[in-house]
Amino acid sequence: MKKVCSKCKEEKDISEFHKNKSNKPSGLSYCCKICDKTQKKESTKKYTEKWRVYKNLWADNNREKVNAITRLSMKKRRVIDLETVKAINQKWRKNNPKKIKENNNWNSINLTDAFMAQHLSISVKEFRELPEEVQKIYRTSIKIHRVFKQQKEKQVL
Repeated sequence: MKKVCSKCKEEKDISEFHKNKSNKPSGLSYCCKICDKTQKKESTKKYTEKWRVYKNLWADNNREKVNAITRLSMKKRRVIDLETVKAINQKWRKNNPKKIKENNNWNSINLTDAFMAQHLSISVKEFRELPEEVQKIYRTSIKIHRVFKQQKEKQVL
């Protein structure tokens, strides 16, 4: 069976039209799938900017509502996410002990900021706020300590 597209005016097979129950005579869309797709792309381009401007304007005029909605949704999400994330993390840790050990070894070998902060019993942020010279001194002292430790072990053997 064939049908004429109302956009491109071409006669096409009915398989090239979307189903549309509201269109009583045929039960198919007025325009073909290709024309429908191009029309949707054009309208998206046309109205995306207008919608974004409207949405931002509304948000600026209703800042209290936006903040309240955001706070509420964040609270809900935080409660759900914390439980979910904890469960996922525990399961992953249980299933991947080797990866955890490798990661810890990598951090200690490469003397990452996280490892250094943990070694000095301070936060990563506090470690990064230290002057670079001080950070280098700490890293160098650990490297020296490791070299001495290795030499001691060799002497024992």
